[in-house]
Formats: sequence, structure tokens, C-alpha cells
Amino acid sequence: MRDYILLYINGHRHEVRGDAVLLSLVDYIRQHKHLTGTKVVCAEGDCGSCSVLFARGAEADQAQGRRFKTLNSCIASVYHLDCHSLVTVEGLIEGGAPSHIQDIFAKNHGAQCGFCTPGFIASLSALCEAKKSLSEQDVRNACTGNLCRCTGYKSIIESGLALEASKIKPLADRYLSQQITDDLKARLSEPVQIKTQAQEYNKPKTLSDALAIKASEPQVRILGAGTDTGVWVNKKDWTFSKALDLQLIEELTAVKESDGCLHVGARVTLTKLEQASLKSIPELSRYLHIFASPQIKNVATLVGNIANGSPIGDTMPPLMVLGAELKIERQGAFRYVPLEDFYRGYKDFDLEEDEIITQVKIPIPKGDGFRVFKVSKRKDLDISTVSAAFLMERDGAMITSMKLALGGVADRPLRLRSTESTMQSKPWNQTTIDEAKVSMLKEIQPISDLRGSHVFRRVLSVNLLQKYFNELGAGTHG
Repeated sequence: MRDYILLYINGHRHEVRGDAVLLSLVDYIRQHKHLTGTKVVCAEGDCGSCSVLFARGAEADQAQGRRFKTLNSCIASVYHLDCHSLVTVEGLIEGGAPSHIQDIFAKNHGAQCGFCTPGFIASLSALCEAKKSLSEQDVRNACTGNLCRCTGYKSIIESGLALEASKIKPLADRYLSQQITDDLKARLSEPVQIKTQAQEYNKPKTLSDALAIKASEPQVRILGAGTDTGVWVNKKDWTFSKALDLQLIEELTAVKESDGCLHVGARVTLTKLEQASLKSIPELSRYLHIFASPQIKNVATLVGNIANGSPIGDTMPPLMVLGAELKIERQGAFRYVPLEDFYRGYKDFDLEEDEIITQVKIPIPKGDGFRVFKVSKRKDLDISTVSAAFLMERDGAMITSMKLALGGVADRPLRLRSTESTMQSKPWNQTTIDEAKVSMLKEIQPISDLRGSHVFRRVLSVNLLQKYFNELGAGTHG
């Protein structure tokens, strides 16, 4: 049993104990290790100024796992990065001189006030880990999670395009050596328990041990990736008395395709799901591509988004129309719950205190009738005003099956059963769509908030149904 968190930062080994494990990663880096190149601005995971690079020890012997990715260190706690190798902007220096990326930024005036620059440098470093030939769209995509508050992005994009990625050595050569990899993997085999004066943190190695802890202490808080709780800590002084982290449970990190479904473990990140669904459910993969920033998707999990239960959670509508089910386990038993039945009201779930969501089973749709839409003030990195998902099957011109789900129109993500019934066994034409719009407006109950009025949301909802019809057209569909 370990009583510390193990980190490698810029190749240096650190064992973190006591209250320090509860710090945000950026506070630990800046205040304890005095690596002040990493900045803090929003403290919400939105602006990317705090971006650092990471690689998981658990994946260090895999080609993909040896590529360093970015995360937002302002909302990640030290305990989230147990058995990781981290690289800050200081670690990118080569032989005492700026790296190729840092040098190009300086020469192309990519730094303006300079406060956001370390985050952009980290994001472009991660891009060069994955690709050796860069397009303008690659650069823009990589910088989705980084905001510049000065004069604009022109010089930043030009700096990215000036990079010669083939000249950049993989960070794993310096920061994921065999010695570091062996140390991380050895520590991964050990469960963790850390007790402070007011808090207790548990990280079991097996699912059976996790279920035993949940059975004996139902009030224990299950920790996910922290992309929500990190914000609560920073903005609301949120804390826990006892916590259960599932990070070390290897079986929960798997995505498998079998029996016509994707089986997604509770620790699978959105980045991993985006890649895994590219061939089997390409529309879901496309949607996840604009779901959030790379920094968020690299650590956030699908189950975390589901369990948070926000009425505007982006993954729930598509999963509902696909017929996704949650595998929910307690000590000695498990059950499957359709996702649409999991939500009973606002933040009210079909989940007992001694249960844990361990997997999501997502049926793979047939034909090309699956579509997902999101309306927000910005295309990328923004919370939805309304999201919508549709899945239709038909025989010739007649609808044989229709599923609709919306986010942002009720106190929970909503499956529109009545509207579906009005479309069942009807011809796929504008008349049916118009009838469905009337039914839809009766089913939804949106509220007004800073993202849009209830009237606006009602208009959006019916317009998205119309957009779905327009995109599919009236041609033959299977």
C-alpha cells in the first residue's frame, strides 16, 4: 500500500505526500517546484494558459501512450496524475537553449503579452508528437483549447505553420526512458491510501476492492477526471472527506467492440472514445471532435459526463437515441440500466449509494440515419444552448423507427417519446416533420438563462429537426 503520489516532472522524480496531494497540479508546479512558466488565468479549464504535457505510465509501452498530450493543470489535482510523466514549458528547453517550437514562436512574434504563450507552446508540442506534417487546420485544431486575449491569432497560426515537425524529437526520448517507465509501472501495481487530518483518499487496484470500499462506506466520493470538480474546488471551495479513485483499475480503461456494441469502461477518456468510434460510429466520433478542447478530452471520461448529469451534457442525447445502457455494479451484483431511465429528474439518478457505474454499452447503428447537432455561442469549446440527436430507420418512404433526444430543454437530457410516436409508420416527408414539430413543442420545457431564452430554445429545437430532415433528404434510406 502506497501512501504517496508518484510524479515525474521534466524527468525528475517526486513522491508527494500529505496535504500536497490535494493541491491543483498548477499550484504544486508553481508554488512547490517553482516552475512558474506555467500560468494561471481562468482556473476553470477554459483558456489553456496552464497547459502542460503528460504521458501515462500505464500506457508507456504502447506507441500511442508514448505520445505526450496536454491537460489543464489548473483543474487537475496532484492525485489525478499519479504515475504520470509530466513536461512543463521549462522542460522543452534543449541543451540550455529554446526548443525549435519556442524559437519559431519568438521569430514569428507568436508571443504577444506572453501570458498565454506557454500554453500554446505545450499544445503545439503535443501536435508535433502526433504529426510530422502540419496543415493550418491541424494547427487550429491543436490550439482549440488555448485562448489569446491580445490582438488575435494570426501570428500564432503562422508560428505553427512555420514549424518543421520532423526536426522535433519525441518527448518520450527524454521523459519516458526505460528507467522512468519501469518505475511508473512498478508503482501502478500498488494500491494507494493517503490520510490527512481531515481527508482520506483511496485508490484500489481492483474493481472488487473498489466495490468493497463503496459497500462499507456508501458516502465515499468517487473521483473521475476532475474536469468538473476541479472547477468546484477553485470557485466554490469544494472538498471531500473520503474519496475513491478508480484510476488504477485496468479493466475500466478498455474500449471493446463486440455483439454489435461498443463497450466503454468507466475510465475511458473522450479522446480515446473519439478514436475508437471513428470507424464503427463515425457520427459520434465527429461530434466528439468538437465536444471540448484537447486538454479536456485527454482526461475527461464518458462516464464522468454521464454521472455529472447536466441537462446540457453533450454526450447524453446521442447515447440515448443509440440505446446506450449503463452497467451499474455493487458488491456481488450488477445490473444494466437504459441511459434514458437513469435520469429521474434534475441531478436525480437511478443509482444507489453503494453502486458504481463501470461501463457504457453503446449499440452500433445501422444505415446512415444517425445525426447529432449542437448549438452554442462558439463552435468549439463551449457549453451547448441546445443539443439534439436523431436516429431513423425506414422501409422505402415509410418510417419504421424514429428516436429523438434533446439537451438543454428540460431538467434532464430528454428522450422525446411522444414525438417519436407521431412519426412512427408515417411517410418521411415535410408533412410528417411539421406534425412532429408541434408534438416536440408540447414535450419540451426549456428555461431561460445566459445562453438563451426559453423561446430561443424552442425555436432551435424544431429547427434542428428540420435540419435533420434537410440533411437526410427524402431519398432511399436504410
